[in-house]
Amino acid sequence: MTTKTDNGRLVMKMSDQAGTRTLLSVAAPDTYTFGQPTWSPDGEWFIVKDDLDRLLLVTTADPSRIRVLTSGGYAPAVSAVEDPSNLRG
Repeated sequence: MTTKTDNGRLVMKMSDQAGTRTLLSVAAPDTYTFGQPTWSPDGEWFIVKDDLDRLLLVTTADPSRIRVLTSGGYAPAVSAVEDPSNLRG
């Protein structure tokens, strides 16, 4: 997967055995970027954080789909198992 911001447009492309195709193309400032993606085990989707602190789910199907999972999602999650108040000693 590659991303490039040029002339006010961010383009995300994916290359595989079938060739290269565009997953996402949006109007964006040159400073808009994505973090490192976290891929699903089967490679059919990935989650990535953008510069607006949103977590995006991007599918790799043709055509791809993008969903905003959360906005402002920059803090770590704490589950009931990780919460120290749930530990019994």
